Amino acid sequence: MSKTTINGFFLYLTITSLYTVAVIRDIFFNKRTELYKSFGGRFKYLTILNLYVHYVYFIINLLVAIAELTMSRKNSKNFSKLKQFCNSLYTSIVFPVGLFVAITFWGIFFFDRELIFPKAVDHLIPIWQNHLVHTLPLVAPILENFTTKHYYSDSFFTGVLPTLFLAGCYIIWILIVAHVGGIWTYPVLEVLSTSNRAIFFGVLLLFLGLLYQMGKLTNLVLWPNEWAQSKRIKSKLKKKLN
Repeated sequence: MSKTTINGFFLYLTITSLYTVAVIRDIFFNKRTELYKSFGGRFKYLTILNLYVHYVYFIINLLVAIAELTMSRKNSKNFSKLKQFCNSLYTSIVFPVGLFVAITFWGIFFFDRELIFPKAVDHLIPIWQNHLVHTLPLVAPILENFTTKHYYSDSFFTGVLPTLFLAGCYIIWILIVAHVGGIWTYPVLEVLSTSNRAIFFGVLLLFLGLLYQMGKLTNLVLWPNEWAQSKRIKSKLKKKLN
């Protein structure tokens, strides 16, 4: 990740504040709803898992931004490992999964909301909270792209592997919830046959891979000079090794 700018700081501060509201609402006001009483609780929902990953990510970046803007350049370098971790978190989860959550939710919602967010739960989750957990995950990582350069693996397959691995783990978790708890996390899975369910998961994994590549291409478009410089450095290193 590139060094934080003052614009990046205010962006992290704003997004962290919004996610704080969403997390407080989830912890203190949603804990007794029927959505969370069944097996797996709140953490059977990808939306909630993504919410907490995003929250941790933007909190860390906010703290690093404060350090970089207030400390000397020498001392701020102590956060390089933490920034590498955040960079990996962004490329593998924050961007692709965040966009995945938003696009799939609203896509299914406008097609048939009963398959993803039945009207029966409107009184449990107000519209503003719905946007914090289903719209902000799309807006936040895209906006961050304008203030922060992220670094992606040259190989698509190497780069996307962590994303698909985590997605596979979540699919297994969904199946465990269905088998042990006797419920499908999302109503749309209940109406599909076993074969169609497998196809559905396969298509979503492909879509997730495309979102990973979209994040990489977005960085390339927004930071062309950085990419060119990175390629020149790698080319020089190869020549030295040869």
